[in-house]
Amino acid sequence: MTSKDFTIKLPENWKEELEDFIYNFYDPNGNGAIQVSIHPHKNADLIGTLSKSAKIKGITLIEKENSVETNFVRDSKYWKMKIVKSNHKIAFITYNCYNDNIDPYEIRAVNRIFNSFKLKQIK
Repeated sequence: MTSKDFTIKLPENWKEELEDFIYNFYDPNGNGAIQVSIHPHKNADLIGTLSKSAKIKGITLIEKENSVETNFVRDSKYWKMKIVKSNHKIAFITYNCYNDNIDPYEIRAVNRIFNSFKLKQIK
């Protein structure tokens, strides 16, 4: 799937919807959904933004070049979050499902989808 701001690789059976400038991706037979929102930025603090959004102190963050991500359980839900920064935009990507309904096959698909996400750069 390609938008004006990003590319993402979805499994064949996954669906996509755009609602109020938020992209939703999901397996119709799955348990959760991925949401992507894109925002303009100026020198965004990726770690601070993710930590604030997660509302948890002491979460473990995985930092990569121009991105940071984490996963955790809160309020009976499993969450995976990632923030990706380009030279002009910031993408906030989330996935969640009920913690007692985690499907390992769906989580593997979610990990592949998160890893495929590319935010376009302005040259």
